[in-house]
Amino acid sequence: MSRTTLILYTMAIMLAAPAWADTVAHWEFAPDATRPGIIPDQSGHGHDLQVSGDPGRMRFETVDGTNVLTVSGTHAYTPEVQFSLAVRMPIAVFDPTKGFTVEMWLVPGNGFKREAQNTLFTNARSETGPGFRLSIWYDALRFAVGDGKEQGKASSWGTTSADLAPWRAGVWYHVAAVYDGSRYRVYMDGLKAGESAAGLPLSAGADVYQIGAFLGGHAYAFHGSLASATLHDVALSGQQILLSAQGAR
Repeated sequence: MSRTTLILYTMAIMLAAPAWADTVAHWEFAPDATRPGIIPDQSGHGHDLQVSGDPGRMRFETVDGTNVLTVSGTHAYTPEVQFSLAVRMPIAVFDPTKGFTVEMWLVPGNGFKREAQNTLFTNARSETGPGFRLSIWYDALRFAVGDGKEQGKASSWGTTSADLAPWRAGVWYHVAAVYDGSRYRVYMDGLKAGESAAGLPLSAGADVYQIGAFLGGHAYAFHGSLASATLHDVALSGQQILLSAQGAR
């Protein structure tokens, strides 16, 4: 094998591999005609997202040349499933209590509700399952840990909240949340926006993880477009997150 061939071969492997060795799952929100209702995990670990719910609230499209899934979120609690993007990962596969990072590329849509909990990533899927959620609330990016109870019931949430400039519809954002075993950090466009000590212990909670909505998909839903999401089973450094934010969507 010539030196040139070796270099090209090595580059191809690097481009095909996950961004980081500790990637648990990577989802690009683009349609797959051969597997309706599935958003494949492109990390090679087989953690595919299962898509279900009201088709009228979800559509695959292209925004600024990027394949996205646009969701029309609803923020009123209803028993009906509005839409669901869920994946099951048992604790033997992914244990968030040991530290993790979630990164997402998103763009708020027209009609985005500042005053509502726009859920981005959560494992608090039931009223009794302790867990966590990453969300947008007013002009803040929030990472909360708690018992999962809502709607006027007893609730205990410890929150890392980063006040930001107002979110703008039609603008791309890279967001990330990191738990390193003792502290929570949130990032916006590669820069640390907030940090706090872990006031509440993080539980493994439910083994079903939800993107874009809370409580199984029928409350506190995001309104906008999702381009990609990546889950790591380690706490990435600030430099690693900055590199991700500077990369292509």
